[in-house]
Amino acid sequence: MVPFGNPNIASNSWWMSIGYYMGFEEDYDAGIKAIYSKNGWTTDIAYFNGAEYSADVYKKYAGDIATGDINGNEYHNEERNQFNLRQTYTVEHHGGSTTFGGSVQYGQLYNSLTNNSGDRHAFALHMSSNYQGWNFTAQAITYEFDAADSKLDTIAFAQGGWLLETADKGQLYTVNLAKTIGTDFGSVKVYNDFNLMTPDVDGENFKNSYQNVTGAAIVAGPTYSSIDLSFAKNMWGSSLDASGIGLNDGRDKWDARININVGYYF
Repeated sequence: MVPFGNPNIASNSWWMSIGYYMGFEEDYDAGIKAIYSKNGWTTDIAYFNGAEYSADVYKKYAGDIATGDINGNEYHNEERNQFNLRQTYTVEHHGGSTTFGGSVQYGQLYNSLTNNSGDRHAFALHMSSNYQGWNFTAQAITYEFDAADSKLDTIAFAQGGWLLETADKGQLYTVNLAKTIGTDFGSVKVYNDFNLMTPDVDGENFKNSYQNVTGAAIVAGPTYSSIDLSFAKNMWGSSLDASGIGLNDGRDKWDARININVGYYF
């Protein structure tokens, strides 16, 4: 897993975070990683030659830079030579622990049409605190994708078999609160995940993307079930007419969606 942002998963719901669709959460790429831990400090250093699939294959688990045509725009970008550094410090306290950290990501954007390369970078500050079954997670990310030979202010990502667009510069904010309650049959976790993406690009085609998910996850023996209610605005996958993230979908309305997931593990 690419070491960037809060360790493990930075969200609770089936919809994940906005950053998940842009490769900033639970992303898997082809490379090498080293981890060093001592006295509460953990350092992750990694290099990734590229994404797990080629840029024209859209069946990514988390978002990766992609090539293709969407909304009349043509993209030829590929992920190359990515470096990651994450530093965290964990403090143990009565009833739980708190982890503070920062992450840096830098890589190339190779243009397969012109054979020129641009670059991309992202920085994150993050923390996660656990106390007597409660979990509070917060994260702030700033990013920029500078594609070679492009006059667009957008970039294309592939995720789950689909192609989507995002603003090529912006910020992402995540605030999550969850409570896990033990039961005779397993556990129940109730949570609220809030996400905001603010594009740092001028123009009427760009607007903030919002996603707020309230839900519950139930563990009973070998089963894991979740019920999520999502309220979103200008958010791909959650808003009815949104074709990307940080883009104006023309509706300026909140959309509500519900998802029920039941899994049996053996």
